[in-house]
Amino acid sequence: MNSLGQIFSSRTRTEVLRALALLEKPQGIRHLARLTRRGPRSVELALSVMVEEGRIQRIETQEGHPGYMLDHSHEEHDRVQALFETDRRMELRTRAHALNTRATSVSDFMDEGLQLVSAGRKSLHATH
Repeated sequence: MNSLGQIFSSRTRTEVLRALALLEKPQGIRHLARLTRRGPRSVELALSVMVEEGRIQRIETQEGHPGYMLDHSHEEHDRVQALFETDRRMELRTRAHALNTRATSVSDFMDEGLQLVSAGRKSLHATH
């Protein structure tokens, strides 16, 4: 069994594996490049290495283009899947906390704006 360092030897490989772990259908190189914010050639190179290792399957899509998906029979599939699922959960927890923190400041800003509008309306009605 390989160490995680050997599995995730590059950022592109890590991001491609993460994308494929979250998606159920075969994905094309360009779509994976968009999802991972990597160049198509970098994604293609990472995919070719992982296909050779047996981590990823290359499948012809109905349109005749190559599609890629995780090979569920690979010995490290469950380990990789669990790692990305745990990472996704942690990211959601962090994101929720950040959104709650920002929501307070946005709420304060909106309350202040409402007070200014109310004060402006009162002064308009007082002059007429």
